[in-house]
Amino acid sequence: MNVKLSGIELTYSYKKVLRGVDVEFSEGKIHALLGENGAGKSSLMKILTGFTRPTSGHIFLDEKEVVFKKPAQSLEQGIACVYQRPYLSDSLSVKENLRVGVKCRSWKESLQNNPAYKFIEEIPLNSKVRDLSGDKRFFVALAAGLLRNPKVLILDEPTALLDDVQSEKLFSELKILSAKGMNIIVITHKPEDLKFCDDVTRLVEGVVAESNDKAELKIVNGQLKVESFMKAQESKEFEAESLNAKKCYDLRKALGKKVAVIPTDRTYLASNPDLTITQLVCSTFTESCNPKIRKAHTEEIIRKAEINIRPEEKVFNLSGGMLQRLILERELYSKPEVIYLEDPFQGLDSVSVSRLSARLEECRKNGCRVVMVGESE
Repeated sequence: MNVKLSGIELTYSYKKVLRGVDVEFSEGKIHALLGENGAGKSSLMKILTGFTRPTSGHIFLDEKEVVFKKPAQSLEQGIACVYQRPYLSDSLSVKENLRVGVKCRSWKESLQNNPAYKFIEEIPLNSKVRDLSGDKRFFVALAAGLLRNPKVLILDEPTALLDDVQSEKLFSELKILSAKGMNIIVITHKPEDLKFCDDVTRLVEGVVAESNDKAELKIVNGQLKVESFMKAQESKEFEAESLNAKKCYDLRKALGKKVAVIPTDRTYLASNPDLTITQLVCSTFTESCNPKIRKAHTEEIIRKAEINIRPEEKVFNLSGGMLQRLILERELYSKPEVIYLEDPFQGLDSVSVSRLSARLEECRKNGCRVVMVGESE
């Protein structure tokens, strides 16, 4: 199925997120959608998946215009999206998560005959999602999307938690799917992902800056400057520990405000998409219940995080990088003695990684112990 987005604009009362985006994604190809955090990539895909209504513009599927008022309508048209922060239920098993929304009597046989099976064949179906590592959670979410037999598959930062071998396997299987006619859109900021893609579209501040086919891919790749700040910071300035984020929360309960924690799952462990920005940043702010004081506190945190959003807006409207910056400033407000960060650079572009590294270095110099958290053995 071919997808065309024409004149897509997304405007809030005080800012424009998308500014007349025109882009086409053809079936039988793997498309890369590039852009820094906040460039509008996720907003564009939320429009395509029915989570957000555009202010203006048109969506065409195989040259037929469609209007999505809710995500279910997009799913019915054959569009599936695997988000950077997968929508899975931690309390349910892998099997139970996979079966949500899938109607089939001989479910096990259907799974084994579906491309989804290749990604989860080594994952016990009865295991709880909460016990899975980040890479396995991604593959479960991917399998859930593929079980719907989509015509269009959207992957949001799919290699963020994968190693090189896993990334190679992922794109190898995606190549097979695209060769069979699937339209695959990959949101990424990693240059190493581009070699697997057929064409590239780059967004800058809500505008299509350039769109190139495979022949011009090297030019785009050469213009991207991504530095490995993570390895440099972990090996030099910051400590690294093998410690689970949940154990960090236990530490915070024991030590109170002296310990700050930012887990990998910033969407549901550190916040919630349905919260307002005020509710998010004031969840650890106990100094006052006065609405004016809470608003002032929220505006101060927003200013420190250097993002453009209003206190009454929902967390859902934030990109991954913006959400992390707000959570970081919220945690730092109480001046902790130790801050634990689990996979802090996951899903961030080079600019955001650089900014975060500088902010953490500032904390370290001010006497705060900064610890990068890894999974415990």
